[in-house]
Amino acid sequence: MIGMAAMAAGSAVQARRQSKDAKRAAEAGNASRTENFERQGVLQGEAAGIFDESLGIVDPNRQAGKRAGAEVNRNAVSDRAISSSVPGLSAASSSAPSIVGDTMSRVSGETNTESRARGGRSAKITKLGDVLLGNQFELQPNSRRLDDVSSFSRGVANLLPLEVRTAAQNAVKGPSQFGQLLQLGGQALSTGAGLSSPGTGVPAVGSPGSVTPAVDPSLFSF
Repeated sequence: MIGMAAMAAGSAVQARRQSKDAKRAAEAGNASRTENFERQGVLQGEAAGIFDESLGIVDPNRQAGKRAGAEVNRNAVSDRAISSSVPGLSAASSSAPSIVGDTMSRVSGETNTESRARGGRSAKITKLGDVLLGNQFELQPNSRRLDDVSSFSRGVANLLPLEVRTAAQNAVKGPSQFGQLLQLGGQALSTGAGLSSPGTGVPAVGSPGSVTPAVDPSLFSF
């Protein structure tokens, strides 16, 4: 009887340990998920900041200012090219007769005027390409940063199952040694009781000459 009670107590201790292990494993897994989701939230916030910064680069008002600036720069380049004297032209006009010099000046002025007009029209056409090219250069660093954040985010997501499984395994304490001792002791007592049956010559448990093990009830309160 004592052996059966000890085995039953050992089984109860083991069942209680298993229940607590299951609860600890679930709590550890949930905590690991929460931590993983928090890291994902940080990465998502960083990605949102980069995206907002990129939107600022292509803001319509900013783009309008860039187009105006690009047109001014194009016209300035055109004006510098037109204003550059053709080698020998000034010297030739100064040494030529007045009528030739006047004609050369008039033709030069008309040519410069036409060249500036063409340069202005070209600037209006090409300014958009200048702005788009500038946007690409400005957006490239943000694009690389977004790629990095996306890679980190995928890595964190891929680690989630492993992190949850590892956290759950580390939280489990495993079978109770005390419960195992109770079970083994109960088996031993039951075996001893069988051996002490009439005709074996072995004192029965609880009979004179036998030893009855004492079990402290406080050992079951965990």
